Amino acid sequence: MNSKHPEPDISQNDPAVWASTKEWEESFHHTRRNLQTRIHRINYFDIPKDALILDYGCGDGLDLQAFASLGYNNVIGIDHSAQFARKICTFPAVIGDVYSLVFADASVDVIFVNSVLHHLHLPTALPEINRILKPEGKFHFIEPRNSPFRKVLDWATLSLLAKLSATLLHRRRMLLDEWEEHYRWLAQEPRVKKILLAAGFGNIQTQHDLVNMFVSCTKLEGAQEV
Repeated sequence: MNSKHPEPDISQNDPAVWASTKEWEESFHHTRRNLQTRIHRINYFDIPKDALILDYGCGDGLDLQAFASLGYNNVIGIDHSAQFARKICTFPAVIGDVYSLVFADASVDVIFVNSVLHHLHLPTALPEINRILKPEGKFHFIEPRNSPFRKVLDWATLSLLAKLSATLLHRRRMLLDEWEEHYRWLAQEPRVKKILLAAGFGNIQTQHDLVNMFVSCTKLEGAQEV
């Protein structure tokens, strides 16, 4: 979502800055922009086709495109850079602050979040997510998992091995770009269930793959404020 990669200084037209920006963009597209991966992630949750869905932190809109390809018709995105999402998908994308959502109380059936929460301050974000969900509404998210495989993968990504693999090199650029957020999330992963319970969510179900956690929970009836 919120990239720390510096914007190029066009006034100076520094070739080194432009080269660095181009490398970052290539790595982003290589590691993050895979439509089939996005479709696979959405399918983990078995979301009803008639649900009103908010793609929270929609970024450049690839998840919105994935929802459209799966036959969903009632999806809205929100992100501070949602103007990019509008270029690739017909679903509405709202430019807004995820900490202060523009939607009415109890107005959304499902909130879907794909690898965004680790960038955010959960005590600030979760009350807003809870507020706009209908009672018994679903909150689904995918985030990094602190698994043994991820530890090995991160070690390889940051080692000299990355010079031997284009895939690891691309991943290295992305990992270094969000280093603090990434490891802060991994450190708090054991407390995520407790944080969700405190924020008014229940029926928390977690699935895993080698490097990610897929979490589904329900807004508890009557939990209007947290």
